[in-house]
Amino acid sequence: MGRGRLSLALLLGALAIACREPAPLHPPARPPPPRACPAQVPAARELTAPAYDVAVTPAGTYVVALGAGVQELDACTLDGLSGCQDLAEARALTLRADGTVANYRHREGGLVACSLRTGLVGAADVDARERLEGNPHAEDGALTATIETGSASLRGLQRAMELPGYDEAVDVDVDSRRSLAVVCDRSGAVTLWSTRTGAALVRWPGRPRVVCAIALDRARGRLVTACDDGRVEVRAVPEG
Repeated sequence: MGRGRLSLALLLGALAIACREPAPLHPPARPPPPRACPAQVPAARELTAPAYDVAVTPAGTYVVALGAGVQELDACTLDGLSGCQDLAEARALTLRADGTVANYRHREGGLVACSLRTGLVGAADVDARERLEGNPHAEDGALTATIETGSASLRGLQRAMELPGYDEAVDVDVDSRRSLAVVCDRSGAVTLWSTRTGAALVRWPGRPRVVCAIALDRARGRLVTACDDGRVEVRAVPEG
């Protein structure tokens, strides 16, 4: 091959490399799988501020929105791991898909984000408002549970199913693999339902004048409650 043709081939090769999509410098890391906990659930923990919401990260930790900001807890011990202090109170939260950031709503309605890696507060994700506003709802697989005007209902089965409570429903979650739905009502009582049979499996009574938020730890078959008296509690749940 002549020198001119060789130079042209090298030039074309260099242009092809330059036009390729650059590889990300820091590919998003997959969260580690939830670690196994002892069969016995941890003792309840009393936080130093009221708790208003709770969620489970893909890595299996628990994140609580409370009167002093956001707190991440170890699922096996309920020991504190990380979080962000905020005196404006975190009243509701939603996690980024990878579980590294908790978007939360202030008492006054403003939205911010807490990095669970650095403990720093920053701007909320662009879709956080959509996820934090509206009626409480939960989705898992084909199941969707919603609360409207204090009544909880379930969709995704062959027919819709009501999830009645003894008082106004305030929070809900579902586990499609275990065929479970759970509802917390205004009295603080929590009821676990079978989505296969429609039967109530367990009802845990509330405490006077205490309202709770709930989240199912689907990887471990547990239920987490976080209440406005500061109490966080974990319970084992049966199959539905």
